[in-house]
Amino acid sequence: MEESLNNIKNSEIILVDSNSNVRDILKIQNYELKKIIALDFDSHRSLQSLKIDHEVLDHYLSENDLTDIQNLCSKFIEWYELPIFSKELIFDGVNIGKLFYVEFNYSLVPVITKIYALLNIIKQFPNQSFLTTPIIYELAQCLSISKLIKFGDIGPNSSFLYDTVQVRITNSLSFNLSRTNYLKIKNFVETFLVKLVQQRISKNKKTFLLVEFNPVKYSKLLMSAKSKQNLLLFNRRRPSIWNLSSFGIIKKSRCSVFKYSDIVDENFNFSVMEHTMSFDKKLDSLFQNNNALLTEFFSIQGHSIWSVIQRILTSLWKKRIVEAITEIKIAKIVLEKYKPNAVLVWSENGLNEQIVIHFAKKMGLSVILIQHGLYDDGKAAIEFNKFAGVIPINSDIIACWGESLQNSLKEWGIPQSKIRVIGSSLYEDAFKNKSKFRHENQKFILFATSAPTNYISSDLTVQTREDYFASIKKICEITLKLNKKLVIKLHPAQEEIDITDFVKNIDPKIKVIKKGDIMDLIPFCEIFISTELSTTLLEAQIFEKPTISLSVRNYKFGTPKIFDSKSCLVANLDNIESIMTNLLADKTLQKNQIDISNCFVSYYLSNQNTASEKLIEFLESV
Repeated sequence: MEESLNNIKNSEIILVDSNSNVRDILKIQNYELKKIIALDFDSHRSLQSLKIDHEVLDHYLSENDLTDIQNLCSKFIEWYELPIFSKELIFDGVNIGKLFYVEFNYSLVPVITKIYALLNIIKQFPNQSFLTTPIIYELAQCLSISKLIKFGDIGPNSSFLYDTVQVRITNSLSFNLSRTNYLKIKNFVETFLVKLVQQRISKNKKTFLLVEFNPVKYSKLLMSAKSKQNLLLFNRRRPSIWNLSSFGIIKKSRCSVFKYSDIVDENFNFSVMEHTMSFDKKLDSLFQNNNALLTEFFSIQGHSIWSVIQRILTSLWKKRIVEAITEIKIAKIVLEKYKPNAVLVWSENGLNEQIVIHFAKKMGLSVILIQHGLYDDGKAAIEFNKFAGVIPINSDIIACWGESLQNSLKEWGIPQSKIRVIGSSLYEDAFKNKSKFRHENQKFILFATSAPTNYISSDLTVQTREDYFASIKKICEITLKLNKKLVIKLHPAQEEIDITDFVKNIDPKIKVIKKGDIMDLIPFCEIFISTELSTTLLEAQIFEKPTISLSVRNYKFGTPKIFDSKSCLVANLDNIESIMTNLLADKTLQKNQIDISNCFVSYYLSNQNTASEKLIEFLESV
């Protein structure tokens, strides 16, 4: 920093991002006379905390820009479909490049968003000189910005969404493991635990492979199949057994569990490393020999960003290639060994799901996609749902929860022949037991949060993230004003923003819960509030709780059916206080909301007490 002080006196605009040490700005002579622009939310918050005047990237992004960013990212993540790559990146029929598209998108959207902001900044200030961080410097060079001065020493970040796995011991105690170490420990532990519960596959029953299923959540399904079918749990990411409950369910249900040690030996590992080295060399060669093609493909408004994308893709590839080769070989062996009648998945976008679906289709096995949540069913949501892997593109059948999603699927062009209305085995116990809680003492307001992510460009604007934190603060303040207890349950996604410190600064008595199932909390709440659309709204309605969705984002997917039905009150920052106050004070209003939500629950969830049996019956026909 000191060496560059003489070079930066004449720079006119300072560009910072989350990788900046913004305190370095305080060392810049006359920094307060320069224009400072924060290109992401974290740098904005850092500058704000130091009371440094600045602008944010939102000022340089239009609504059309955000749409273009999303569309461009959708194009870029399919780089593996370019003819040369769709031919050369194939291992045993699987396009390895496609396996990482979710992670690639997560890293790509923030990069493209910053590039669009930079393009608009240089259009507005064509003759200015810019002082910037190494990462923004790398992006700006792609845009042919000549007057660039670099400060700071934090280089490009090569970390990705699934590099680490968070292991939560208690609500306040957790630690991160590298993905590699997590998988090693998982495989080692399951080698011993599975021996204690392992069941033989009966040749007299049909066999079904369940990919990445949580045995606790799907306990009803596992128990229903106990004497009728062989269920084989094939969990390569999530553990099959992690506590006494999961151990007991698998043992009692006689569900079989895939064991890593049954397949993997020294010869297997040697083969994986051979193929890994071969594909590493092949990717490097493909990138080098097709530089012109990729330079053109990865272009924005006449500027190629291939140099940046190449760094990201190469790093992601090298981190995931061993796992990809391993999982391809394992999935093929498992399917050939057990020859299941069908494969059940709850998403098409996961690395393991993509691989299993490929081999299942190749072997002529049916692939059944299980609905696992309340999906955004607005008319324009189809492309996002395809990305999320929750509609049957590669699957033969989707087992949906009820009439509502069935109608949405048909609106999106999914043929009726691919749709079966089954219901949800996740909620059978909730329907059975909800009457026990009707007169339970309602102890608190329950607030389920879901933070903005990196998947969608509009979520990266400072305004969206400020509004999210404003919504948390607003609910906390209203609850205090109404003299009510508040419990906040964070979304379980690994990338979820931890708001604990933020909330405790408002009121240390507010509970923030990070671990566990929200279904254990819902029966005891007075009213239920969620940020945006969430499956938790439906779950609260099952327990006949008045529900509110506090909306601060608009993805332009159209209005979800749960909002169209009026079963859930939709609020914004301006009217949330009046809606909460009225709902808590007016028992008639509460009853009306519950009556409407009961109708919606019936529409959305069929076979409420028999969904597992219905699914078992359907599987028998496959």
